[in-house]
Amino acid sequence: MADQQSPNSLQREVEELARFPEMNPGPVLRLDPKAEVILANSAARKIFGQESLVGKSWLDLCPGMDQDAWKTISACSTETGFEADISERCYLFTHVCPESSENYFVFGSDVTQIKLIERELEEQRKSLANMARFPDMNPGPVLRLKDNGEIILSNVAAQEVLGEDVVGLNWKDVCPGMDSSIWAKITASNDITNREVRLDGRVYMFTHRKDFETNFTFVFGADITEQKKTERSLQQAE
Repeated sequence: MADQQSPNSLQREVEELARFPEMNPGPVLRLDPKAEVILANSAARKIFGQESLVGKSWLDLCPGMDQDAWKTISACSTETGFEADISERCYLFTHVCPESSENYFVFGSDVTQIKLIERELEEQRKSLANMARFPDMNPGPVLRLKDNGEIILSNVAAQEVLGEDVVGLNWKDVCPGMDSSIWAKITASNDITNREVRLDGRVYMFTHRKDFETNFTFVFGADITEQKKTERSLQQAE
């Protein structure tokens, strides 16, 4: 025969259960089926700035909570989360309805920091997306090269000038007049290196800049054909 608990032991357990919500550092509430508060711990009272929440409607207390949201929560057999902004803080309220009860338990947690991190990550994602688009927004050729001269990135303008399949080729083979000795000087220099080349009857100025942090070399091209024509005309006039 199983040991039976004494009345004093049962009383202590009931008291501990009653104290449990108050021991929770986050807001804890118990609601009846109509969303009326029948229990709220001190953390909940503090967050909502009221000495007592019992008897009040959860729909009036929780920002953004309305009849439609409550219907969704009450119709769901699993835990249901609901985010609300209260006094410049963001809280996630998880609603739980045990099978053995018709009442709902609401457990709140401050997710302000998490939301800030999520927003920062989203801003970083957008920034990276914009950075990824940057080369194609440049009207002139833009390339990124490995230390051995292999082309690993080219924008649309570079492909129009050098060919669609330029990625994977070596810059020493693509750029007229570029040889191993010139390339070695470019990759060893902290300065910008300019190379004037002629391609398909056009004159381009390719500016090389080595990024020693990534060990990549960036190449920015500009069509200077008309500028060269103007220079020649001025020289002939002189």
